[in-house]
Amino acid sequence: MADVLKLQPTAGMFDYPDPKNPSKGTTEQQYIEFEKNKHSVLSSLVADELWQPSTAYIVGQVVKSPNMPANVVARVVTAGTSASAEPVWSSAGHTMADGTVTWAMLYRTIDYATQAEVTAGTNTSKIVTPAMLGRTIKTDLASEKAGTLNAADKTVVGGVTGILPVAHGGTGTDSLANITVGKAGTLVGDAGLWGYLHRLDGSASLPTTNAALSALGVFMRSFYTSAQFSNQPTQLGQLLNIPPALGNKSGCQLWVENPNGRLYHRGGNDSIAINDTPFKRFLDTDDLSAAGVVAGDVSNPDAWWVKLGGAVPLIIQGG
Repeated sequence: MADVLKLQPTAGMFDYPDPKNPSKGTTEQQYIEFEKNKHSVLSSLVADELWQPSTAYIVGQVVKSPNMPANVVARVVTAGTSASAEPVWSSAGHTMADGTVTWAMLYRTIDYATQAEVTAGTNTSKIVTPAMLGRTIKTDLASEKAGTLNAADKTVVGGVTGILPVAHGGTGTDSLANITVGKAGTLVGDAGLWGYLHRLDGSASLPTTNAALSALGVFMRSFYTSAQFSNQPTQLGQLLNIPPALGNKSGCQLWVENPNGRLYHRGGNDSIAINDTPFKRFLDTDDLSAAGVVAGDVSNPDAWWVKLGGAVPLIIQGG
C-alpha cells in the first residue's frame, strides 16, 4: 500500500535571513521543495476527490465536481475509463455513462425523515430509521379496519376484508350461516343440500373397490341409462352410497327405482366386494298375489310359510 502524501513541516521554513546567524533564513531550494510538496499533496487530493478526465476508475470509487447538482456525488457501478471531457451530470437517483464508466448519482448527505413523512410515504430522499417503522403487525379477523404500517403507533392491527374464493382454499361466502362441507360448496337451504348429495351426477364412472367407494362419502347419483355400473338394478333410478366411515372397506348402497320408488339394497365388507354384489329388492304389497300369497321368514330361521288370503287367512308353515 502506497504511503499517503503528507504536507511538509513548516519548521524553519518562514525564517528571514539573519546576517549575524547564517543558519537562519529559508533558502531558495528549501522553498522550492516546500512548494513541490504542497503541489503533490494538493494534486493527490484533487485526483482522489474531484472527477478527472481519461482516468481509470474501479467499482465503488466516489468523485465530486463543482458542476454536479448541489449535494450530489457520483459512485462507480461499472469500472472503466472516464471520457476526455467532463460529462453533464444527472441528478441523484439516476445512472449515467462517462466514457466506459457508469456512474450512480447519489445524495452526498441525507436528512432523517420525520414521523409525518414516514407515515405519508411519499418522500424519496430521506433516511428512515428502524424506530420510525412499525415493529408489531397483528391481524384482527373480526375487524375490517385498515392498518398503517408506518404510523406513529408502532403496534399495527389490521383487519381483514373481502371473500376468499373456494379456488384458493376459502369458503367463497361471507357468512357462517352457509355451512361449508369440504370442497363441495356451501349448503344453503334445500338447493345446497341437493347439490351436495348429487355432486357426482354426470361424473365419470364410479370406482369399483369398497375403499374407493367409501372414500367418496355419502352421495346420491341419478342414472338414466342401463348398465352404468355393475349390477345396476334398473335403467332409471338413484344410487345412495352410505359408508360407515371414509375409506372403510365396509359399506352399503341403496337403489331407488324411478318412477315407482321401489327400493333395493346391497352391501359388502373386507371379503365381499360391493360392486360385484347384486341388489336385492325390498318386498312390498305388490308382491302379494291375487290369492294373497307371500313368502318370507318367521321366528324360526329354518322355517318357511305360505299365507293364503281370504276372509279367513290360512298360514301353512314348515321347516
